[in-house]
Amino acid sequence: MHLIFALSFVNSAGEDRAIDKTGMYPIGYELFVQSQVLGAGIMLRLEEINQHLQAEIKQLQQAEKILRQSETNLLNLIESTQDAIWSIDSTYTLLTLNLAFKQLFLLAFEVEPVPGMNAVSSLPVEQQPLWIDYYDRALGGDRFYTEHYYFLNDISIYLDISFNPIFSQNGQVTGVAIFSKDITNRQ
Repeated sequence: MHLIFALSFVNSAGEDRAIDKTGMYPIGYELFVQSQVLGAGIMLRLEEINQHLQAEIKQLQQAEKILRQSETNLLNLIESTQDAIWSIDSTYTLLTLNLAFKQLFLLAFEVEPVPGMNAVSSLPVEQQPLWIDYYDRALGGDRFYTEHYYFLNDISIYLDISFNPIFSQNGQVTGVAIFSKDITNRQ
């Protein structure tokens, strides 16, 4: 069995070229040559794509490493103080908190705070309106502080609490960072 064919190819300038010659060869002969040429081109392109993807993966891995280091540094920073630190988003959801805040919140309200929980609904009902006012004021862009007195387990505690709006890159308030310092010894 023989095949009659006309061969065409694309030259290095990207122009279609045809070979006028037609011929009769056994089936598979020209197809093999053509598939070798196409296969080599495809393999070359796949190798280029693979190298590009490997470079992108390496960049992403480096960025991820830097991000993890940055997260570790921030965690170390907020854990390096005895002051309670926490942040909320615009729906009062706890985003970040340090151990000092966890301990204070647990002592004051007998609830262990965790990221993702609502910072208002976990408070006693009688305190919720006060904290909603504080959070809403800061979510409105106001930076302020207040002093609070708590009597917990026969211990008087005075706290200086500062509320700081968190702004996005376009200037929108997206949350609040709160810092609470025990000032009992000053009283």
